Amino acid sequence: MQDRLRRMVQERTPGGFVLRGAQGTGKRELVRAAFEHADAGIEPIWVSGSRYGSEKSYGAIQFLLTGLPDAQLNSPLAVFGHLKSHFELCAPKAVVIVEHLGLIDPLTTAVLSQLVSNGLVRLILLEEAIDEMPQDLAVLVRMGTIEMIHLDSLTLKEARTEISLMLGLSVSYLTSFHLWRYCAGSSEVLRAVVSDCRNAQAIQATDRFAALKQSELPIGLHTEHYVQSRIQQLSSGQRAILDSVAIRGELAASTGASSQAVDFLVSRELLERQGKKWSIPCPAIAHTIASWQGQPAFEATELPEEDPCQAAVAQRERLLPERATKFQNEQDSQIAAPSCTGQITETIEVFSARPELQLATEHTTAQRNEHLVTLERLLEESRMHEAEKVIYELRPNGRKHLWEDLDHCQQHLALALIALYSVRVNDEDTARALVGAILADVVHEAQSHQAVQYTIRLCMGRTVRALISTCLALREWGQCRNLIQMVLDGAVADHRLLTFAETAHALLLAMAGNETKAREIGQPLRLQVLHSGTIADLRLVDAMINGAALVDSESGDAPVPAMDASTSGCARIGIDLCVGQLLSNRVHSRMASELSKWAETQGEKLLASLLLAQQICRGDFHLTSRLADLQHGFEHPLANNLRMLALGVDNADTMSITAQLGRLIELGFVSLADGPEAGVYGMLNAGQKRQLARSAGSFLAKIQPSSAGSDTFASLASLTVLTEREKFVASAAARGLSNLQIAKQASVSVRTIEGHLYQVYSKLGISKRADLKLHARAGEK
Repeated sequence: MQDRLRRMVQERTPGGFVLRGAQGTGKRELVRAAFEHADAGIEPIWVSGSRYGSEKSYGAIQFLLTGLPDAQLNSPLAVFGHLKSHFELCAPKAVVIVEHLGLIDPLTTAVLSQLVSNGLVRLILLEEAIDEMPQDLAVLVRMGTIEMIHLDSLTLKEARTEISLMLGLSVSYLTSFHLWRYCAGSSEVLRAVVSDCRNAQAIQATDRFAALKQSELPIGLHTEHYVQSRIQQLSSGQRAILDSVAIRGELAASTGASSQAVDFLVSRELLERQGKKWSIPCPAIAHTIASWQGQPAFEATELPEEDPCQAAVAQRERLLPERATKFQNEQDSQIAAPSCTGQITETIEVFSARPELQLATEHTTAQRNEHLVTLERLLEESRMHEAEKVIYELRPNGRKHLWEDLDHCQQHLALALIALYSVRVNDEDTARALVGAILADVVHEAQSHQAVQYTIRLCMGRTVRALISTCLALREWGQCRNLIQMVLDGAVADHRLLTFAETAHALLLAMAGNETKAREIGQPLRLQVLHSGTIADLRLVDAMINGAALVDSESGDAPVPAMDASTSGCARIGIDLCVGQLLSNRVHSRMASELSKWAETQGEKLLASLLLAQQICRGDFHLTSRLADLQHGFEHPLANNLRMLALGVDNADTMSITAQLGRLIELGFVSLADGPEAGVYGMLNAGQKRQLARSAGSFLAKIQPSSAGSDTFASLASLTVLTEREKFVASAAARGLSNLQIAKQASVSVRTIEGHLYQVYSKLGISKRADLKLHARAGEK
């Protein structure tokens, strides 16, 4: 809500908002904070209703009419003209905040509505749940001029917490999403629905986790009682409207869209318009009303697809990000066809510099989307050479003029898929430029102390998934976390995207050393996917939980290792998770050998490079020439480090090997911190191994800070060279125990504990006890 108010200050929103919430939800404080900010530059006008003012015409706005003769107060036209001349002089546009709406006379609400309709002011209504909104304002809400917002509705994260408390078990974001969307964020409806699900045994529960057994939620006594309480005061005509909309998605034939009954239902949030169809905002209410008629409920997915982005971007000016400009100036344009990387920056320029979006004329939406679906499928199956040909056709000056016919969301998706392709063929510069161009178009301003936020439209689910995959492969941890959190906050109503984001969230935790926490997220997610997901979703979750293990294609049983199907399995779950497994040190030697050959054949240069680097570090020194060849033509840091690593191994230069491994670890490849003595690690001395351990510690401290725990350092066995005793001492010291207390617990002398701590400090690259907490926070995540 703060975000929307900030956009109102910047004149990016329509007529205003109705902030509806019970007493104590902080409506007034929220608005005051938004307009008291130093950057606001607007002094809002407060209009408050009172018993005295409600008995007098224009009683609530008398202070605005001081220059109007008393004789003209009886003329609504004269009052409107006076206020119009006053507000026309306001720059920026004035904001009127109205509270105690039930105590404001009808003439005041009528003139305020006219001012909003004529674009002279923006209106914020602070309202508790009242029986009926004034007719003039209800019309503005129905027309979408003013947006109705519930301050006491739950976010997806809050819904997940409430569901877990009700069940006493952990649930996934995916499970919470099904219930949260069905209840339209209402905590009261959520409690009723969860109670009915529990009574109907529609929830499968284990010792620690719970998930919904079926996609169709049961309608029980609790839900019916809630719905009955919402509609029991309605007239028969209003009930008829709800019955018709619940079943058919349209008004009853005898009711006009401008009737007072419709406006009343809209003001009570029992009715809303989506495109040319009407719907009931809360699916739980719609399904209950339809069930009373013995009919299935009308689903919102049956609504005809319209282009929601045309109006939103028609007047937007987009500038080419500095990174893309720099890249374009340096890019060699003389690349032989059909190679597409040289043409990608031309795509960025056309996308970013277009002042407005033209409607497509030559192809239908289905035809235009077909090429993007094809590109997605080719990337999913790692058919990179074929994907390159599709991208070549998508360039701005392609023979088929496909780019010119893409709408705005499809342009976002095209750029995101090209970015994903680019990073997987090891062209990080192009990928970063494309990601920057997309995010620059959807990011909106945030204060320096706030996290970056993005404005994502409902049609951008596939784009966000490609962006998360690309940012993960680029090791852009901050952008990756922001995008994942945005999805987990419920920004995009796409359950497959949510499954992917929750999996990626667990993967980031595992990368930071906390595999226990990652499994706590993954296991309830897998339980829900077993009931409501696809085989592809299940493979995705299993790949995260059990590393390279894949689900058998013929069943939904627990995952089992499938070494002989590693290459095809890798393609099925998506290359992004395979790269993530590499970051988490989850690929075994045999699979690494098979996958690297397959990846080279498929054109997956990034995956092949990382696999070859692991094999070389494990002792397969004959692969250095293959690793160096894959970096040919690329000058980004990762390619340079891999090239220099291969050279260092060829020359048996331990200083160079240590330096390059350290840089790779700092880029996020913490699995290279240690390995078997038969590989390059056998060439390094103790000091060089400690140097690699310090690089891993620095990376962990940077990627995910959080609170310390008692078993923090126990999860870092594969990332550092701490012994079991050193991990015990480090964990105890991070919790604040003294050397004497630790010595008593371990039944050793204080001098022995001091010796262990000296080794811990040396291996982690720290100098004092307080620094242990920093590493503990990283290790917890």
